[in-house]
Amino acid sequence: MLLLATAPLAQAQPTGSDFDLVCTGTGEKMESHTDYDWDSKHHDYQERTSVGNVQVAGSVQVEIHGGEGRLRLPKNLLPLLTGGEGGWFPIRDLVVSPERIQGSFKINGLNKPKLSIDRRTGSLKIDGSQTFEGSCEPFNPASTKF
Repeated sequence: MLLLATAPLAQAQPTGSDFDLVCTGTGEKMESHTDYDWDSKHHDYQERTSVGNVQVAGSVQVEIHGGEGRLRLPKNLLPLLTGGEGGWFPIRDLVVSPERIQGSFKINGLNKPKLSIDRRTGSLKIDGSQTFEGSCEPFNPASTKF
């Protein structure tokens, strides 16, 4: 008779306030377009600039460890002039409660969006000059999907 004993694999489990999230969804940003219209009166093309909102799909990464947090927005959602370090923005005024994660971050001097994540549903909302709404899932950077 052969008996096999297996020991459970030791894995570091995050505490209730330490975690990594990946949030997929869509955002909206303001964008300008330059068009040219034919002016039949002057027989010339006239430049016309219009400003409007554009939809952007992507993923937001959120990391919270040791009471501090940071996030990374999709590159196509960021304005030309932006702060951050390697695409990461520190989360300011971070509040982690059993129901919600809240804070703000500074993209540049004029844009300081608010961040809110519902911990029960996983829904994320970023509200500022650029907006983003998505659904968050836990992410373990040390493991592979398959």
